[in-house]
Amino acid sequence: MLFATFLILFGFWAYWAFSGLQRMPAISEHGGQNTPGENILLIGRNPSEPIDPVVGRGGWQNAMKSSDMVMVLHLTRDNRAMFVISIPGDSVLEIPASDAGPARQGSLSDAYAAGGQNLYVRTVEDLTGTRMDRVAVLDMTGLGEITDHLGGVVVEIPTADCGLPVGPRKLDGASALEYVALNPCLGSHDLDRVQRQQSLLRGLMRTAVDGNRINNPFTLSRLLRSTAGHLTLEDDFSYPSMFGTMFSMRGLRSSTTTFLTIPTAAEPFANGADSVLLDPVADGKLFEALRADKLAEYLALNNIPTS
Repeated sequence: MLFATFLILFGFWAYWAFSGLQRMPAISEHGGQNTPGENILLIGRNPSEPIDPVVGRGGWQNAMKSSDMVMVLHLTRDNRAMFVISIPGDSVLEIPASDAGPARQGSLSDAYAAGGQNLYVRTVEDLTGTRMDRVAVLDMTGLGEITDHLGGVVVEIPTADCGLPVGPRKLDGASALEYVALNPCLGSHDLDRVQRQQSLLRGLMRTAVDGNRINNPFTLSRLLRSTAGHLTLEDDFSYPSMFGTMFSMRGLRSSTTTFLTIPTAAEPFANGADSVLLDPVADGKLFEALRADKLAEYLALNNIPTS
């Protein structure tokens, strides 16, 4: 009887915490190979970008139409570490052949425009040679709410740009969104945005997890509800599977989470300020390590900036 009561109460709590969660059609056409560990493709929309009024705020289509944050979250097979690999949203990629047309070069936004979410995900999978086990789309305005629920977060400002001094700075929700949305006064555009995204996410993780804020059930409930209200998952990402993934991540800390960006060409903006050229040789080595679940060994042998 006690166990049944617990299950009922847990059900009510889960319904309340995740009631704002949105769904998108499951990806039906995958590329790449299954690998050890778990790979989650996280896609985010710049909070400063205009919203398609037909789709509305929070719609996953907005993020795929204008990808500002693209990250592959790789949870190792032993669940002891996570690697967050950023792919600049304006990267020039090989879009695979599909019903929409032959293979060609373009951005992830181009892939979505041509073939919807299936071609978008297949483009990432072809780049990495890795199947994405899960796809999640985040309306990044939710990061502001999460920041406020945590009482603000401290981020490291890497360079003195846009009037921000170098070093640690505490941000509230509004200033956190302004920080990740800064564009005009920065010279490297997409690559600088990637650094700021990583800095904010690390700050959130350090505050919530390392600071033991999630051990408070009331804080945890508010964080989950805020996140769910801005998150879209595939239809086939069931609640049991979702809780299983969360359970696998329970031991992660900022010290066991590594942020990195895929290697870019020596002159990444040779095609113009809005396109990022990649380094196919260096990227191939990175993704070979990803498929083998040996990213720690790869980073120890290669001079790849991490945070």
